[in-house]
Amino acid sequence: MSRAKNSDIDLQFYKRANCRDMDEITKDLFFEVDKTSIAMAKEICLACPVMADCLALALMNHESAGVWGGLDTEERHEIARRGRRAQAGLEDYNA
Repeated sequence: MSRAKNSDIDLQFYKRANCRDMDEITKDLFFEVDKTSIAMAKEICLACPVMADCLALALMNHESAGVWGGLDTEERHEIARRGRRAQAGLEDYNA
């Protein structure tokens, strides 16, 4: 059974991912920086049965590029920032 480094996330979920069997050109959409490609990648994610698992893996591994679990890099960074602030007891402050 495959597992992410230092985690309890089972990587078997990827076998059911919508992006798994796509050709390389389509897979590239997930790592483009233009808004059109990002929107197309997010549409693929929205219909994916393992979107939450993918997002959890990306957050845990601090993925720095691409669309993972339906979120782009900036959106994932915002979630991580909020999580760090909540752990520090700063969730009520907007800074």
